[in-house]
Amino acid sequence: GLPYLRPPARARLVSLNVNSYRDRTLPILPWRTQDHASLIPNGYFPSHNENGRFDQAGLVRRLSGLRGLADNEAVVVYLSAYARTDASGHVQVLPADADLGDSATWLPLQRVLETE
Repeated sequence: GLPYLRPPARARLVSLNVNSYRDRTLPILPWRTQDHASLIPNGYFPSHNENGRFDQAGLVRRLSGLRGLADNEAVVVYLSAYARTDASGHVQVLPADADLGDSATWLPLQRVLETE
C-alpha cells in the first residue's frame, strides 16, 4: 500500500503568561513577549489564549478549566512566570500576587502538573 502522511495534530495553546507582579522587586520577565510570539506563527496552534495578569486564583481557575476538555482535544500549556523553591526544596510558581515572604501565596509546580 501507499504510505499515508497524517497531517500534524492541531492543539490549542493555553498561554499563562504572568506579565507583572505586585511585588516590585520582581522585574518583568525578559524575552517573555518574544517567547510567546514565537509560538503563534506557522499555524501550529489554530486557537490560543492571550496573556493576562494571572494571580494565584486566576492560574488555578485557568488550569482547572482544562479538566472540561474532551479527551481527544490536544492542549499545550505555556506557563511563563518566576519560580523558586520553598523551605522543603519543592518548586513553587510565583503568580502575579505572590508575596516572596509568604509561601501560601505561591503555587506548587506539582499542582500545576497534576491538572488534568
